Amino acid sequence: MVNTKDPDNQMTLDTPIKPTKLIDVSPGPAWSVSPHANETAERTGRSGEGTDIHDGAGAQQLKNSGNPSKRRRARRAWIGLVKVLLFVALPTGLVGFYFFNIATPQYVVETQFAVRGSNTTSLNLLGLSALPGASGQSADSYILQNYIRSQQITRDVLEQQGFDVRQAYSRDFIDRFNRIDADLPLIDFESYWQRRTKVEFNTISGNTIVQVFAFTPQDALDISNAIVRQSEFLVNSLSDESRQQLIGAAEEEVRRNEQRLRQARLEMQRFQNETQSLNAESLAQVEVDIVAALEVRLTELLTEQRALPSTIRQDSPRLLVLERQIKAIEEQIAAQRRRIGSGSNENNSEENLANVANVFIELSTNQEFASEAYAAALESLEAARADARQQERYLATYIPPELPDASRHPKPLLYTFIAGLWIFFSWLVLSFLTRTIRDHIA
Repeated sequence: MVNTKDPDNQMTLDTPIKPTKLIDVSPGPAWSVSPHANETAERTGRSGEGTDIHDGAGAQQLKNSGNPSKRRRARRAWIGLVKVLLFVALPTGLVGFYFFNIATPQYVVETQFAVRGSNTTSLNLLGLSALPGASGQSADSYILQNYIRSQQITRDVLEQQGFDVRQAYSRDFIDRFNRIDADLPLIDFESYWQRRTKVEFNTISGNTIVQVFAFTPQDALDISNAIVRQSEFLVNSLSDESRQQLIGAAEEEVRRNEQRLRQARLEMQRFQNETQSLNAESLAQVEVDIVAALEVRLTELLTEQRALPSTIRQDSPRLLVLERQIKAIEEQIAAQRRRIGSGSNENNSEENLANVANVFIELSTNQEFASEAYAAALESLEAARADARQQERYLATYIPPELPDASRHPKPLLYTFIAGLWIFFSWLVLSFLTRTIRDHIA
């Protein structure tokens, strides 16, 4: 072997190297040396230290360089923490800052009322009045509930009471997120109005609970009073309209039957004028009796006339008198038959009397039926008026509006906690979706 000396550490190539822990001894006969250990050994040999490489900063650097996964995990932890702070803590902090420092306090006025009346429906008669919506008051309460939450009530309050609800929500001290323009169109004000009012209807008790939110106690009280007054006006209008419809239908039926009765009476009067009699049936019977009596008398005279020529002369005054009597009775019979009608038919018979009697009976029946229908319509009108008086409804206010003495909204701690939960769960869902999409693409 060549005795060559290293000028740096005065070691020859024949000098044995101390064994180090970098040598990996396996259970078998094979020996393996890490390449990183060789490089470290060479650097150590050149430095002339001759110390164990596990001592000092070098060992720590070697340890860190051999575990890159720990660095990645630490980096991911820091990135996750930054994301939580950025997407959860920061928005929650902003929400809390708004509710604690910026949001304007809100005052609530609560009132309770119900639509009451004494009407009875068909469901009440069947014993089903306890069912929700089984009475007219329930229907009116639902109408009232929708009316309070609509823009129509704000328009009616402005037109009928001269009170502009928008002015209460456009004051300068209200925060920008809750303040509106004073001249905001009512159609655009509807959504804001629905957020400032809460209406609940209890189907069991029939009570309606109305809560009004405003930014001053007086505004909340004024708005609540305006709602109560307008609700009373609506209930009275619905009650009046219901009564008018009910009575109007009955009055229309009375007018129709009255016109029908008048027409039947006119037809009967026209018939009586044409027949010149008040009762065609009795008149026909009288005419028949008169004609029958005249015909009996005429038969007797004709019989006597035929018997006399055998005992007296033809120019006897007796025969002349009989002839004149027979002629007079025949003319009387013709005259009696002409009294049946005013037509041009001069040879009326019993068949004409039967037709006249049938027409009279038909007209009399129509008049009688029209008279009975008219009387029934009058009774229905009286019943409708009585029912209308029973169906009269009114608004009964159980808890009137009162001036609030403290602010109830917003609740900063509760609202911030709820907002934080929503933000946190939203971030979790978004992170899960993002990771799922990323894994799917990879």
